[in-house]
Amino acid sequence: MQIPVVKLVFDRKKVADDYRSKVAKTKGLLQIEIYHDRMRKYISSGVKLFKGQWHEQRWVINHPNSANLNVQIKTLFNLINGNITKQIAETGSVSYTELERAVSMGECSNYVDDILSDIIEDYKERNAAYKTHMLYSAIRTLLRDFKRIERISDLTYDNIAALDKYMVSTKKFKISTIEIYHGSINSVCSMLVKQGKLRINPYNNFKVTRSKSHVTKYLTEKELEKFKSYPLIKDNERFVRDFCVFQAMTGLSFSDAKKVKIEDIQERDGKFVLIDQRQKTGVQYSIVILPAAMEILNRWGGTMDKYGIVN
Repeated sequence: MQIPVVKLVFDRKKVADDYRSKVAKTKGLLQIEIYHDRMRKYISSGVKLFKGQWHEQRWVINHPNSANLNVQIKTLFNLINGNITKQIAETGSVSYTELERAVSMGECSNYVDDILSDIIEDYKERNAAYKTHMLYSAIRTLLRDFKRIERISDLTYDNIAALDKYMVSTKKFKISTIEIYHGSINSVCSMLVKQGKLRINPYNNFKVTRSKSHVTKYLTEKELEKFKSYPLIKDNERFVRDFCVFQAMTGLSFSDAKKVKIEDIQERDGKFVLIDQRQKTGVQYSIVILPAAMEILNRWGGTMDKYGIVN
C-alpha cells in the first residue's frame, strides 16, 4: 500500500501576526499534515506561533522556549509516524480515528494543573472575557491548595465530595461560588471523558448544592442620597463611589459602564442617549443617560475607564 506522507504545516489559514510587530496578537497554529490516498488530514500540534517564529528546517525560532517546543513537536511527529507504521504492520491500512486517539492520549498531560493552564491560555488567546479565564485561574489555585486532585485519575467521586467539603469548611466559600466552581470543574471532566482521558465523570453521581434564589435588594432613593453625600477625601474613593452611582443610574454592568465614553452619547429630543453593545453578549442596547450621570462622566474626563488608576 501507499505510505502516508507526513509533514509540518504552519499557519495554514494565514492569520498569524509578525512577532516583530508591537501590536502582534494573533498566532498561527502549527499542524501536522497527513497525505494519504489523495486525502489530506490535519492534526493540531497544540503549538501556536507568530509569523517569523517558524522555520521550515530549524522549526521554532525567535521564541524564548524554542528548544522545549521543538522537543515537543519532534515527540508528536515521531508518535504519528510510529503509529502509522504500527497500523500498517498490524492491519495493512491506516485509520485516522485511531491515529487521532493515539495523538490525543500521547499528547495529553496527566496533570490537572497543566490542563487548566492550557484552558486559561486558550481563553486568553481567544480574547475571552477577563472573568472567564480568571475563574479557571482561581480553580487552579484552589486545587493546588487542596492537593488531593493532581492527576486526571484523582478526579473521583470521593475527591470531588472532599473538595466540596473543603470549599465549605476550610475556604468558607459562599454556596453560589461553590456552585460556579463545581460547574466549571464538571465541564473539564466532561471534556476529558469525551477525549477518552477520563473513564467516568465523577459528577454523574455527585449532587451539587444549589444556591437558593433570593429577592434582589435595591437602594432606596434616600439610601442612594446618603451614599452620594458621605464625605470622602481621596480621589480614588470618590471615583469608586461615582462609578457605583453611575451604574445605579444607568443599570449598566461593570464592564459596560467602564467602556462608556461621552463622545458616544447622542442628544435626541433634549435627552442624552447611548446606543452600544453589551460587552459579554454582544446584544445591542439603547438607554437614556440622566443629567446626573452625565455630570459624573464630565467630572472624570468623559469616561469611566479609570478604575484602579486614580490615586
